[in-house]
Amino acid sequence: MDNAFVHMPVVVPICCLTEAAVLIKSNFCKVEAWLAKKATEALRCPKLLLEEEEAARERSSHGKESISQIVP
Repeated sequence: MDNAFVHMPVVVPICCLTEAAVLIKSNFCKVEAWLAKKATEALRCPKLLLEEEEAARERSSHGKESISQIVP
């Protein structure tokens, strides 16, 4: 049986592994922060929508506003 490929162990200096681990952890922390920010935004969106709907209802219940009351 003739093997064209001989599996040889790959030797990687420990400093390269340490640098790779630091980069992975750094990127993981950035992804976690991004996900936390997006989760916060997702929670805020329904609240803003409700506030806009309430404001629209108040405007319609008080009658139509003139443009001078809307635009500063």
